[in-house]
Amino acid sequence: MSSLTGGSYPPALEDGLERQRLVQTIKDWSIANGLAVRPPPAVAGDDVEGILAMSAPVTLFPSPFPKGCFEEAKAIQTTYNELYAHISQDEEFLGRLVQEVAGGDDFIANLWDVHLRVKAEGYAQNLALGLFRSDYMVHQDGEHLQIKQVEFNTIASSFGGLSAQTSLLHKYHPLPGACS
Repeated sequence: MSSLTGGSYPPALEDGLERQRLVQTIKDWSIANGLAVRPPPAVAGDDVEGILAMSAPVTLFPSPFPKGCFEEAKAIQTTYNELYAHISQDEEFLGRLVQEVAGGDDFIANLWDVHLRVKAEGYAQNLALGLFRSDYMVHQDGEHLQIKQVEFNTIASSFGGLSAQTSLLHKYHPLPGACS
């Protein structure tokens, strides 16, 4: 029994065939409704014209997330976004951090080099756009539930556009009682 849902969740699947049917139904629905991504090279192989899209990775059952915790996360998000935006403008502070990790992280070192080259060339405009994604988990201490921010992303935000389709998928779910 799951204390977040008040019942047995996720629902048990009767057998392997039921699971296979569910997975295939989800893949079909995903492709038909735009919940799709371009396949990585490991899947597409050398045939770049063969596989044009594949279903985006999703869960079979939506993860329970209490409404109160969701509302709390929404309420603090603007403050977090403002904090991170201010930090992103503190070049001296960021420069010190980058120097600490650049020797062991080529991606960060290269990203910082791009920043320095663009700065040296001169910015074309003084506008900035931040695409942020915060990941939260629910922590339960007895009866008390609270959110914990487990990750903040400024680069891995690309699947945000698929969230509405994922929600529709979970509402469509072919198993009775699989989601509410």
